[in-house]
Amino acid sequence: MSSPVIARGVLVVAAQDGSVFGLDPSTQNQRWEPVRLHTSLDADLVASGSNVLLAPTGCVTPPGQEGKLYYIKLDAQNGALSSIREVC
Repeated sequence: MSSPVIARGVLVVAAQDGSVFGLDPSTQNQRWEPVRLHTSLDADLVASGSNVLLAPTGCVTPPGQEGKLYYIKLDAQNGALSSIREVC
């Protein structure tokens, strides 16, 4: 399981099954619907400004995107996923 991070006031936590959650650390309320990566994560989450970098196990195609990738960027404010680059 990955270590959680705080990015721009949002606590981002990843479950072992690859689900990612955004929580308000002061109220513990959910900030956005869980994001499902459909794979586990290989490394701890890394905060970079308002983004969180994720490293899924193997190459995956995130929901709503084309092409396989190894690193995924998640916007901590709204849970939106985007690829950093396609390397698979």
